[in-house]
Amino acid sequence: MRRKDLIKYILEKLEVARVNNHRIMVVFTGESYDKSLKIVALLMKQLAKHASSRINLLYVYHAFYEDSVLRRDTFSSLLSKSKRVAIHYVSYHEAGKVLGLTFDHSILDLYNNLEPNDIGKLIGVTKGGGLIILLTPDFDHWLNITTRFQQTLTTHKYTTAHLRRIFVRRFINKLFQHDGIMIYNVDKNKMLKELKIEKRAFKKKELKFPQKAIFPYKVYSMALTQDQVEVIHLLEKLYEKPEKKVAVVITADRGRGKSCAVGIALAALAHKLRRAKGRSKIIVTAPNESNVQPLFGLLIRTLEELNYNVNIDTREDYIVSVKCKGIDIKYYSPIDAIRTAGDIIAVDEAASLQVPMLYLIHRKFNRAIFSSTIHGYEGAGRGFSVRFLSTIKKDVDTIVIEYDMEEPIRYAINDPIEAWLFDTLLLDAEPLTLSEDDLKDIEAGNYQYIKPEYENFFLKQEDKLRQFIGIYIMAHYRNNPNDLGMMMDAPHHDVRYIELPSGKIIASIELAEEGDIDEGLARELAKGAWIAGNIIPDRYIKHYKVLSFGKRIGWRIVRIAVHPSATDMGIGSKALSFIEEEAKARDYDWVGAGFGVNRILLNFWLKNGYIPIHISPDRNPVSGEYTVIVLKHLKEDVKRYIIFANREFRRKLLNSLHEPYHDLDPEVALMLLDVPYTDEPIEKLELSDAQIGRLLSYSWSTMTVENCMDAVTKLVKHYFSDTSP
Repeated sequence: MRRKDLIKYILEKLEVARVNNHRIMVVFTGESYDKSLKIVALLMKQLAKHASSRINLLYVYHAFYEDSVLRRDTFSSLLSKSKRVAIHYVSYHEAGKVLGLTFDHSILDLYNNLEPNDIGKLIGVTKGGGLIILLTPDFDHWLNITTRFQQTLTTHKYTTAHLRRIFVRRFINKLFQHDGIMIYNVDKNKMLKELKIEKRAFKKKELKFPQKAIFPYKVYSMALTQDQVEVIHLLEKLYEKPEKKVAVVITADRGRGKSCAVGIALAALAHKLRRAKGRSKIIVTAPNESNVQPLFGLLIRTLEELNYNVNIDTREDYIVSVKCKGIDIKYYSPIDAIRTAGDIIAVDEAASLQVPMLYLIHRKFNRAIFSSTIHGYEGAGRGFSVRFLSTIKKDVDTIVIEYDMEEPIRYAINDPIEAWLFDTLLLDAEPLTLSEDDLKDIEAGNYQYIKPEYENFFLKQEDKLRQFIGIYIMAHYRNNPNDLGMMMDAPHHDVRYIELPSGKIIASIELAEEGDIDEGLARELAKGAWIAGNIIPDRYIKHYKVLSFGKRIGWRIVRIAVHPSATDMGIGSKALSFIEEEAKARDYDWVGAGFGVNRILLNFWLKNGYIPIHISPDRNPVSGEYTVIVLKHLKEDVKRYIIFANREFRRKLLNSLHEPYHDLDPEVALMLLDVPYTDEPIEKLELSDAQIGRLLSYSWSTMTVENCMDAVTKLVKHYFSDTSP
């Protein structure tokens, strides 16, 4: 096809997309990237001619690759004389900074890397009527090169030669399957797939503002959709100091403007609270600063609209604090947020926090906003909706207000590119509903452990894969598309699932092979070196200096996720027995896991014979929990490694409860100190005559505990280190 005809074809399709308020995608594939760039530059010049204002174009590249920087510079020179195209260049490692921004069109250079998280973040920032351009290698070549993401999936044992290379194949397949996408090979000047799009006239709805409102009219004028108007109006309920706790819960798919709506409302709340009592302090929290940039962006714009002089503090280019007269709005990590006082707290991406942290936030604050993505790269943990929300709804002292946002802010509903994105990354995957017969089969133990053939499973068994990922996402608090890419491509990762006779999956399992580390590498680990993909051997060797453990091979259980309708039915424990049986057949030495410790999870592992050997020195800033590693031996000669590590672990924990583990749940501490085998006391009881005398005086109530704390401490340590019957 001639270049002129190709550009005309794309412009015609783009006009239909503009009428629909939908996006379309054009994929230029081939090794002659200079041809792709020339076509794209000409296309942008043509678009600029007919645009009423300057085109706002996003160009994403890889700053760490010389050829990617060269392509960026080449494209820049091709458009250097075009004053009507404003190009925003951003490197993939800083892609989070464009979240919340909107672009007319976008270009993604995928020659060096295809990272699922990047796709999940960047596809949503282009507005309706816009064009998303992907620049890729020739598809046949793409399947054989090693991307930057794939390089992170290798270990000392498994190299790039062992990569499964499935994700790129899935990505290409989905490009061919969906409407609204054109694929053109620039090397052959050949259309591989025409762009199919049907005209659907889009009419923007007129916004209806509430007749009676606490917030000023100009606040509501910041909204782009009726959903945003409704959310802002709902959040007026947080203005008055409540008699009971009030929790406003906002859920939405990505791109619905929930964070922006919360930002607008927070500005209005801060304004009203300042006028009522002279000052206002609002806490904002989320898994990390990048999550709340859209919120802060609209918050600042709204405060400026309300005539405030706004002062901004940033950290690594992320906004973390907004201050103006009588108003203080600041981002805190979840663990710091619960240690800080404020009038209101806003929790963005709440489903990405573990349930215990959500409870702590709820307990601390009387007025709270919880916003969360239903389907999106942040994922949505079942714990948020099933455990947390259901519990606070039953609390008679809490008023829960819920709102689900549906209307996209940048494009119209049924956007073909959103459909492609959700399907490609399985963002909307959900488990199937279990019938009464299914539940009876579970109770009867009528199910089987499946070891899938990976190419079939990930590329052809879409129904099974959607079930698997649906359970995986719903049962855990933090997920992202890179998890999918890792399961598909990482040579040391394995997936398994448990299936009912009906074909429904009730448990999703991810495993990682670790170990087989030679003495030289183990020695480097002991000195502080780090190697990828070996979490358990790394911690063992670093903390206990036993180099020979490195040679031992095992499975680290990355995740066991059970169907939300089949919890507490023994499936998790049964999954462990299946895993252990297969691990023995593979001649593995051990099975282990690492997890954020709480009573329920710890009890699960302990009752299944797993023994604690490590606890992290500090809490995870997002989950607020300490990480514990547990091990179970599969060979008798490995048992001594675990007993030794556990004994040292208990010694360390007993002598560290004052610091850093002063805030460790006492019941968790007690469970960690208990062991299923008899051992000599770690702490021998050696007391001087004077110490014995003071203990006797204390027992007779003639001396306070403060006067004999040294002796009491020795006695307590001895007591809790004694595992004899």
